[in-house]
Amino acid sequence: MSIILYPYLNIPPEKNLVEVLDSAFTPIMVMDIDEARRRRLAYKAVAVALYNSKKKICVVRRAESRATFPGCWDLSAVDFVHATEAVEEAALRVLAETTGLDDIPLRFKASLQAAPGEPSSAGINLFMAGPAKAKPSLNPSLALESMFLDCDELSGLKETFPELLTPWLARVLEMSLMF
Repeated sequence: MSIILYPYLNIPPEKNLVEVLDSAFTPIMVMDIDEARRRRLAYKAVAVALYNSKKKICVVRRAESRATFPGCWDLSAVDFVHATEAVEEAALRVLAETTGLDDIPLRFKASLQAAPGEPSSAGINLFMAGPAKAKPSLNPSLALESMFLDCDELSGLKETFPELLTPWLARVLEMSLMF
């Protein structure tokens, strides 16, 4: 287990390190993501909702190997923010890693705090990206399949199969943040 206290002037360039946050969402240390999850500590995360020219949102089915919510339908790209990484950089990175798409206009939408029963991330920064000019080319270690759905189709999926959605996707739909 590696815990690095601030100041973090010499953080090694390991991609699985996150900033652990206190109750005021202030970074207090850097830790491996697996250890932070095991201890249910708060850290920053990003989610990106990719849309196409028809204003349909891309949802992806998470790979079975994912640490949280394997096999569930989720926003286009969701993951943690690396230590010292800006949330905008993280959103672009996660979108490119998951969908193979980059150079897509990105717009900050909202910052949401975790609700009871959700993963330990303190909050998630939601971004809208698009319109996508190409079909996503999914990274199979992150996502198994994708589909573009309109508001009614997403609502129907949530009403009919709520257990198949990640808590974040369900919450973003309940709050009507994407349409």
